[in-house]
Amino acid sequence: MVYRLQSGISPLLVAALLWAPPCPAQTESQVRQWLSHEWESAGSLSLPEGLGLKYRLEPLALPDDAQVRDLRTKVGTQENHPQRWQLDLLERRLKGEDGKSICFWHTSTGWRRNSDYRGGPIKYHDVAMSRQGGWGMSDKQLTLIDPALTPPSGYDFEKLGHSSLDDLDLLLSGGLAHLRDAGAKIAAIELAGSDWTASIDRANGRCRCQGIWDSQAGRGFIKTMTLAHANHLVIERTWSKWEYDSTLGRWVALNMTEVDNGHPLRRLVWDGTDDKHVGRSAELLRTPRDDEEDAVRGRVTYRSVIDHAGQSYSQVQPDGTVTTVPMASLPIPQSSRLLRYAGWLAAGLLLIGLFVLRARRSRANA
Repeated sequence: MVYRLQSGISPLLVAALLWAPPCPAQTESQVRQWLSHEWESAGSLSLPEGLGLKYRLEPLALPDDAQVRDLRTKVGTQENHPQRWQLDLLERRLKGEDGKSICFWHTSTGWRRNSDYRGGPIKYHDVAMSRQGGWGMSDKQLTLIDPALTPPSGYDFEKLGHSSLDDLDLLLSGGLAHLRDAGAKIAAIELAGSDWTASIDRANGRCRCQGIWDSQAGRGFIKTMTLAHANHLVIERTWSKWEYDSTLGRWVALNMTEVDNGHPLRRLVWDGTDDKHVGRSAELLRTPRDDEEDAVRGRVTYRSVIDHAGQSYSQVQPDGTVTTVPMASLPIPQSSRLLRYAGWLAAGLLLIGLFVLRARRSRANA
């Protein structure tokens, strides 16, 4: 809560206001009116060009022991094995070294997403898409794609952008924008003192949203959401605290925890905003070059370039010279080695999450 105290107010009155429990909504229509407004406005946040939204993604799901043993047997000591990146991620997850910090910029001409990793073979991976083109950059490699063409397998950067928009929807709007855009409808609202429950109709299952009404803030706050799918998959989301963000001019959830059929899946943590690049959206989206500084990373350190638009591969040699060859001329084992970091980067935690969930669901259906 944010309270602005003015002079002349009795300290006892202030204490009473601060410590008073939330008051119940007077009518069901009051909650419905607020929820309907949130429902319609979710996802329509107007931001200054170049304002970054920061959050952390903390995976909570632990891999199955049998999965890890199987991968260890398959991969062995082969550094170039195509599943090496999967094993590396699972090993890091077991050690609690998984997770990343993300900053997302959405502009009128495109978007950029920066990810900083905890441990692992790379320090960061940034992705940007605009009308001019798409690129992904780590501290080791730069990847270029043509947004007008179907992206190669493992390089669908648009999916990474959509995943960040979905994450931010959960922190900024309680996931209402995603439900609305999927065709869901608010069906019924029930009150019990200051608590409220909304039943939401969905095409592929049910949704139950519960929260609390705060008369001082003049609005409700989502606390839990349960999504029951037709295939018996149940996703439970919990929001622990909402605070007003003066930069955004709206309330934001400080964290959200997601549970899949009773198994902890992930946690999103709000880290605030980054205003260092406001008014510099063109610099944010510009393709990084090795002879100039990137708007966020400064001097870049990548030593190779995979150009899917031009179908070429370039690498900086130890003496500083650059060698460029057509990708089609690369031997398959060599190209696998050169692309393994890109595959790890583009798929990342998203594939590992699906990897874990798939195993759980197969066991449940057995």
